[in-house]
Amino acid sequence: MRVHSYMAPEDSVNVTTPLVETPARVIAVDAQFGLPYAREVVEYAKGLGKPLDRLIVSHAQPGHYGLP
Repeated sequence: MRVHSYMAPEDSVNVTTPLVETPARVIAVDAQFGLPYAREVVEYAKGLGKPLDRLIVSHAQPGHYGLP
């Protein structure tokens, strides 16, 4: 298992999305607030060559699940 981390730039809501890479899949923990940064996370996950299997939302804060 490896853990990768994506942090949105400072000009946005500063959210970090850890990506947990297992032998078979990738699991994201918390989404990005801004759609462009969410797309970057998805592209990064695709580059790992495994399916992005699920999203875990750590707690009910809008920046963690992408709803303004």
